[in-house]
Amino acid sequence: MRQAIGSWWAFYPGQINQVIRSVSYFRLERKSIYVLLLLTGASTAVGMLQAWPLAVLIDSLVATAPVNDRVHRLFLAPLPESPSGQIVGLALIALALRLVQEVLTTSRKLLRSRIEYNGVLRVRCELFRKMQALHLGYHRSQPIGDGIYRLTSDSFGCAQVLGVLISVVFAFATLLLLLGIQFARSPALTLIALAVVPPLIWANLRFGRALEKRTSAAKKADSSFTSSVHRSLSAIGLTQAFGREEDEFHRFGREVRQCVRSWLRIHKQEVGYGLTIGAILGMDGALLLAYGGYLIQGRALTPGELMVFMSYLGMMYDPLCQLTGARVSLQSGLIGARRVFEVLDRPALVSDHPDAAALPLKPRVLTLRDVGFEYVPGRPVLRGISVSIPPGASAAFVGSSGVGKSTLLNLLPRF
Repeated sequence: MRQAIGSWWAFYPGQINQVIRSVSYFRLERKSIYVLLLLTGASTAVGMLQAWPLAVLIDSLVATAPVNDRVHRLFLAPLPESPSGQIVGLALIALALRLVQEVLTTSRKLLRSRIEYNGVLRVRCELFRKMQALHLGYHRSQPIGDGIYRLTSDSFGCAQVLGVLISVVFAFATLLLLLGIQFARSPALTLIALAVVPPLIWANLRFGRALEKRTSAAKKADSSFTSSVHRSLSAIGLTQAFGREEDEFHRFGREVRQCVRSWLRIHKQEVGYGLTIGAILGMDGALLLAYGGYLIQGRALTPGELMVFMSYLGMMYDPLCQLTGARVSLQSGLIGARRVFEVLDRPALVSDHPDAAALPLKPRVLTLRDVGFEYVPGRPVLRGISVSIPPGASAAFVGSSGVGKSTLLNLLPRF
């Protein structure tokens, strides 16, 4: 188990630079992120209160021996003395808490979407600017569809990384708060609830590695599919002219089937992961219910308190799954972010001198003096080319195929 936990955490130090770089695209959203954290905290707090109106109703108005502790008195204090009035009042409190949580949750989702899309906008703009600046040799060696896929799909990776980090922070804080409340009421039940942690870590290790590999393979398959579609549609005229529709359709079918197979492999892992997590949580919930019933029978716990405990347990499972599954979720986002960084980190083959001056636009004389060029050292393609072309003049470079006409023209814009 120690080795498993070590390998579970070993991911983070090696990827810290990519995580920091991904989050850096959201620097301008700091204030919005702070507001998002406040909204998330408020929504969690209100959600924790929602279980209490029903618990107070059961313990104070339905149970044979009413409970009169501080929490019950707090909810009953503003309500009338009559049982019917207290029932209506508790129902209204439950409704108010639900409405407040829905408003907070909706506001949080809208704000989070705005933060993420603003970051995606910056990633896409920087990536597109880099693609414009890259040498034509790169674009000739890469399918256009691959660049389109990096711009449209992989650019969301940085936003996913930020989302995972925010979720982990609040999952940790929520888990500590819930454990503190539960431990104060029943240490034994809390320890039973924590028994799911080792199996959850095992499940995330078991399925996380497979999901990581298959997600990367699926993204490559999607990129290849996008490139194939772009190549086929851009040559649709030639396809129709030479009657190659059937061949192109079969090629399209192969690419589609490859994509579907890749994502089905991921889906099978996800279904297996969900089934495993559900079984682990279900067994733990059954143990809690059985032991909680035993405590109620011995009058060590009230039915309302057990209901609140089970409700808090349900709220605790989600943070536990987020924390134990953080590696898988973070890796999924980093796969896309890494493909973006691969392009952004490519060095420029041709760059301006640091002291280069920007020349004004005006007619100029094109002058070449003793120009030479070699693709392979020692095998010159051009040698001793000298020419002067005044503004407005037309010039033609004549020669047989392969003597370097296109090479000479490509040297002018430094292609």
